[in-house]
Amino acid sequence: MKITIFSGTPRVDGYTSEVIKNLVPELEETGNDIEVVRLFDKDIIGCNNCGICQKEGNEGECTIDDDMNEIYGIVKETDLIILASPIYMWQFTACTKAFLERLHCMYDSLTGKRVALVTTMGDDEFVASFAVGAMMDMCEYFHMTYLNTFAVPFADKDEINRPLYREKLKDFVKRITE
Repeated sequence: MKITIFSGTPRVDGYTSEVIKNLVPELEETGNDIEVVRLFDKDIIGCNNCGICQKEGNEGECTIDDDMNEIYGIVKETDLIILASPIYMWQFTACTKAFLERLHCMYDSLTGKRVALVTTMGDDEFVASFAVGAMMDMCEYFHMTYLNTFAVPFADKDEINRPLYREKLKDFVKRITE
């Protein structure tokens, strides 16, 4: 199975990056093909609602010429999408939202994709509820399967690396890769 982690964190050494650093070896143990794509390092602008991708004969095509053109191929080949993002102001980061918006042109190609979330936040887990709910709605709309969320509230590196969260991460990997 091809698993791609789309990382929406702007900080290479931040809390979400720390979770990803712990997640990758756990996923590798499952024998699957793992790739990490750092969205913040890509030139991705949000959807401009031109509607071209919705016109007959243009399905799956976006008129915006940026790094999403490369990412569309990665998404098509991926069986399991893990979206990893810190929660800023009750939502995913801006680069994560731009990525999600631009998936709209892939409507038919997303059917059957499996999706899991990794979130970190500086507050209680409730601050992620809007983002998680929106992702669940998106999965329903695109006929994708929402699997689970791994969340670290009040995140810091000590918290992320505590045995409790390391065990929760192992359980998360088991649930999303079975």
